[in-house]
Amino acid sequence: MADRTEMIAAADRIAVHPSFGALVDQLRAAAPVHLVDQDDAATAHAAHLVDAVGGSSKRTLVNVPAWLRAELLDALGVYARTLPGRACRHAPTSARPGPVVAATWRPGWVVCLDCAPILGDPWQVCSWCGADGVQVATVQAGVLLYQVPVCRACRPQVMADAG
Repeated sequence: MADRTEMIAAADRIAVHPSFGALVDQLRAAAPVHLVDQDDAATAHAAHLVDAVGGSSKRTLVNVPAWLRAELLDALGVYARTLPGRACRHAPTSARPGPVVAATWRPGWVVCLDCAPILGDPWQVCSWCGADGVQVATVQAGVLLYQVPVCRACRPQVMADAG
């Protein structure tokens, strides 16, 4: 069995492949309609929440910095239960789509919106460059709201919409 790093690297290669969008369309067409509808509703809810906090919605992961893309894919793997991790008592999973929250400072954790406070306080240094004076940035990838502490200088690169 592949280790976590290898699985994330493989997912990364798939996520940035030019045919990824077509693959997603085919998977959505083959999935049960109720799951697609629930996932769409959860994604729309997450987008509404990220808009409210001035975050960034990533419609594609191609232009996301590699370090952040790996963290997003790891959290999505925990949510899909393809990677081991921890969850709140509500045990959010892709089998029951709903908005979920994960954070850089609590790797391996994915929780529902109500339980987001159990993720605790963020690191006091930028996840990208290590500088002090950070703000928590929220990046959306589908149903996932991913929290990242970033400094003022790095925020534009982390928050740039990937198109």
